[in-house]
Amino acid sequence: MTPRRYPETALGKKLVQLREKRHWTQCDLADYSRLSRGAVQGVEQGRIANPYLSTLTALSQGLGIGLAELVGTYDPRLSSAPPPSSPTRQVPTLFDLEAP
Repeated sequence: MTPRRYPETALGKKLVQLREKRHWTQCDLADYSRLSRGAVQGVEQGRIANPYLSTLTALSQGLGIGLAELVGTYDPRLSSAPPPSSPTRQVPTLFDLEAP
């Protein structure tokens, strides 16, 4: 029996491209997005062809990009704001703490 194939989606291909650009695994993206690896995999493979808005929002936040960029409506030529960057984890230092 052959495994079931799902039709490729533009969103799935875009998600793979953005994830691989960051050298992340599906587990990495799932962790940053606070989703399951199965949800990430489902969107990438087209098994989840019409994800919930909350899933798309979580994925875009996990990637550190705007929702419009994830779903393909972001055009940097039309935006006056700088493009979104990758998420960074801020670790407080002693210099960040205020003296009493």
